Amino acid sequence: MTLASRILGALAKLPPATVSAVSVDRDLSAKMPDGAELLADRWYPTGAVGRVAPVILLRTPYGRRQMGMLGRLFAERGYQVVIQSCRGTFGSAGDWVPMRNEEGDGRETLGWIAGQPWFDGKLATFGPSYLGLTQWAIAQDPPDYLKAMALDITASNFRDAVVYPSGSFALETALTWLHQVEHQESGLLKVLGAQVASRRALRVAYDVLPIADADAAAVGRHVQFFQDWIGHDDPGDAWWDPIDFGQQLGAVPPASLVGGWYDVFLPSQLDDYRALRAAGRTATLTIGPWSHISPGVFAASLRDRPEIVQSAVQ
Repeated sequence: MTLASRILGALAKLPPATVSAVSVDRDLSAKMPDGAELLADRWYPTGAVGRVAPVILLRTPYGRRQMGMLGRLFAERGYQVVIQSCRGTFGSAGDWVPMRNEEGDGRETLGWIAGQPWFDGKLATFGPSYLGLTQWAIAQDPPDYLKAMALDITASNFRDAVVYPSGSFALETALTWLHQVEHQESGLLKVLGAQVASRRALRVAYDVLPIADADAAAVGRHVQFFQDWIGHDDPGDAWWDPIDFGQQLGAVPPASLVGGWYDVFLPSQLDDYRALRAAGRTATLTIGPWSHISPGVFAASLRDRPEIVQSAVQ
């Protein structure tokens, strides 16, 4: 254990660690059918136990190293953790197109894990926000070894949840996220500089007309996914159908949902919970006095995970 993991585990009120030594294999490559190689880090308890422990999968566009403490925390509690960078981000090959590739890449990643000598036949998924969408993307027809999902501050349908909530384009949300992902791989100092400059850049971009030029005002160029979003604004536009992952719920594995009363995803997350229960699926819901980035929602998500995963993989 490290001092940081001890402190974070205590602050989150996690169950006691059962493993003192943790190992990590960096930059494991999973090849997709089109030849793109997606990179992952695998955290696991050191020694023989690490070769037979259940696996927790996180698929993220925000960087593998940035999620390393989560890998350590779960590995210290007896799990293997695979943290994979989504296509086109942080060393993974291919083009970064938000939401469009997560179903295909997610399913291929599940198959890749299932073929590893360290896989014991039990897998769960974890992660908030966009990491939750990567889980929803594989939920409609999951393999039998996908035992549980942790769907925190997220939704099965990002169009209705955060792109066009209540039918109106969420310009501030779209531009803020666009600015974040545009600069996130620039190196620490440049990332910090971009964060400092973001308020002014975004304030200018919010006032730009036509809206199709707002992305260029925010980050200095047109961004294709932003153009696609505003170009497909009609309710019922079939362009969104392939990334609505809440249409078939009959096979979704046991799911634990954590949300916040002040989180933008909450209305859609409540809809997802009701739909899961109506479909006869096992689902639990925790809501607290949190916003999207509150430390409290992070701590609640971590506390909930060992319990839901353990009950599912036994």
